[in-house]
Amino acid sequence: MIHTFILAETLLATLRQNLLTKESVTDVYGANRWGKPIWEWRVENAGDKASVQNATLTHLGRLVPLSRAMRLNNGGRVPSAEFTGAVSVTTMSGRPSLS
Repeated sequence: MIHTFILAETLLATLRQNLLTKESVTDVYGANRWGKPIWEWRVENAGDKASVQNATLTHLGRLVPLSRAMRLNNGGRVPSAEFTGAVSVTTMSGRPSLS
């Protein structure tokens, strides 16, 4: 897998160049490795072998690691009781910042 972005002349072309097909994922990971995102098939405990395999061995399971998952409230911020040192979604400059 490429761990970089391919840049094109327009944003739409850039997005299209960086999309992966199920066929290309099968070529790299093998058959039946498309998987499900971790928010659809959460690992509840280490004994749940199917969900652990999904999170560690499939394309969509590994796409966004659980350590990067966050829940946003209606104001677009991470509830402070759940996460300390939250990263704000937007700032006045439009860049993420630590709060």
